[in-house]
Amino acid sequence: MNQLKPVFTRKADCRDCYKCVRECPVKAIKIEDNSACIVDDLCIHCGRCVEVCPVGAKKVRNDVPAVRQQIELGKQVFLSLAPSWRAEFRNLHVSQLIKALQQLGFAEISETAIGAQMVSQAVALLIDSSKQQLFLSTACPAVVDLICKYYPDYVRFLTPVVSPLIAHTRYLKSLTGENISVAFAGPCIAKKVEAEHFHETLAGALTFENLQEWFSDAKVDPFKIPVTADINFFPGPASEGGLYPIDGGMISGIKSRLQKTDVEFMCFSGIDSITAALRELDHIPAGRQIFVELLACNGGCINGPVMKRREATILKRDSIFSHVDRICRQGDQIGNLDVAAKFSIASFQNKKHTENAIRTALQRVGKTSSRDELNCGSCGYDSCRDFAEALLDGKAMENMCVSYMRKLASKKANALIKAMPAGVVIADAGLRIIECNRRFASIFGSDMEMVFDASPGMEGAQLNKIVPFHKVFRNVLVTGEDWVDHDIGYKDHLLNISVFSIEKGQVIGAVIQDIRVPHVRRDQVVKRVEEVIRLNLETVQKIAYLLGENASETELRLNNVLEAFGSEPEEINGISENYE
Repeated sequence: MNQLKPVFTRKADCRDCYKCVRECPVKAIKIEDNSACIVDDLCIHCGRCVEVCPVGAKKVRNDVPAVRQQIELGKQVFLSLAPSWRAEFRNLHVSQLIKALQQLGFAEISETAIGAQMVSQAVALLIDSSKQQLFLSTACPAVVDLICKYYPDYVRFLTPVVSPLIAHTRYLKSLTGENISVAFAGPCIAKKVEAEHFHETLAGALTFENLQEWFSDAKVDPFKIPVTADINFFPGPASEGGLYPIDGGMISGIKSRLQKTDVEFMCFSGIDSITAALRELDHIPAGRQIFVELLACNGGCINGPVMKRREATILKRDSIFSHVDRICRQGDQIGNLDVAAKFSIASFQNKKHTENAIRTALQRVGKTSSRDELNCGSCGYDSCRDFAEALLDGKAMENMCVSYMRKLASKKANALIKAMPAGVVIADAGLRIIECNRRFASIFGSDMEMVFDASPGMEGAQLNKIVPFHKVFRNVLVTGEDWVDHDIGYKDHLLNISVFSIEKGQVIGAVIQDIRVPHVRRDQVVKRVEEVIRLNLETVQKIAYLLGENASETELRLNNVLEAFGSEPEEINGISENYE
């Protein structure tokens, strides 16, 4: 568990459900010691694993201690607040939130949306001055990671502009000087990666949940703070940049600044939609310019992985639309501010495995032909071949394959049942045999042995037509109470029988031994001799206890007699000592 990473696994809580493997869009999960750990180099930090983990084993790094340390050291820390705050802190007045954050120690509170407006301006200038056909947005760091790591051929289409957060950070420093430090608060995990890359200027990236917990620790209730009309964000409120948290919001900002009128705009949100769109980029017809806005979260940042409020998207959208001034302000011009960025292809490359290597890996999980490849997805991978490649990459373990483990368990159980000297039978609620061994069949005659030889295991045979004491089985099914170690005479056999529940009311099992068989008889003799010995020991212990109790009572009475005559015990021939 590496708590320094943006997302990490608390191994003690991981329950081998493989849901994170199933849901991770880039399969950046490695099963290690039966725990699902994140492979940071492969991860795009979309936060999907955090959202879907049913036991909360996936954790997000808490940057509050790092930010608080900056404040406690006397550093001026400005907070860049994501515009999606209105969807998280609904019904909270802006002045209440600002004063509450200032009580935590932040010097000024500013909207990241100002940086978003600068990004819109930079992209608009780029499109107006370029003949490039395709432009992919870079406002979402998770999408940038996705393209740099998994679609390197399309890195050249990324607009060379920093994210709104970095643009905002540079803007604040241009206003106040380089001595300030900036922290971010929002619904995004990928921003923590940006905080690592730009650690000189970013003190940390907080989630809205972090802020809620910090308010609670500091005993600050924003809703109890009086509303003040003249308090607002530094250096002033943003305008249409506040639409960035919803899909299409960036496009609105670019369109309002663009000179060209023949540019096509498209928006895709959610990693699945994005990857589907990226696969078609090579087929775009020539002769037109297209800008594509890409957001990793479905619907945009208002549905970020660490948004605490999970109401319907329509309510979140309304909270954004109803508070955003969509009029582009002239004061949003970039000026001399540097918002340029460079993006490079990630250094790692996915390994390509030969067909022979894949077939060998499939054989490791009992898949020797294409018919064995169920592609059920229970392991978390879409197909058995994908799982085999994960095995070869060291990201998966054989026991993740449910069908393989079921077959393995069945083989072990069958081998054990066959090897047992006693008769063993397993039946369902209708008293139909699920499995039995040959010894069970032989107890009930040569005809049953012939049936078993014709159909090993006798699956589906009716137990009540074979076993005359089948009512015992029915009773265990109904009551759920095991019937253990009973002797029943059957023809020339004396059978020792134990019937027990495997699944209460659904599946039962029985072990039947013929006591008159020599090796069983020896076992039974030993067992019953041990039982006699145990009972005798219990009797002896009881006798010893009673004798000891009687001796103590006799001693007490004799001492009382001696005291009555005024004599000490040792004066009368040591009687008291002889009863010790």
